[in-house]
Amino acid sequence: MDCAILESLMADSACEPEVRFTAAGRAIWALPTDQQFSVDPEAALLISEFELDRLLETPGEE
Repeated sequence: MDCAILESLMADSACEPEVRFTAAGRAIWALPTDQQFSVDPEAALLISEFELDRLLETPGEE
């Protein structure tokens, strides 16, 4: 599991998804499920400049 995901679940994080429970008592994340999404061009550029190498790494590789 990615460290950012783990951090969002374990800490007080604004990224933490809402947890809901089904009728059977199963815990699930309440996440947006739209048919399309948009990307902020400036944010995408910043990610490509500073984080692209890290994002393309295979988990477990160092």
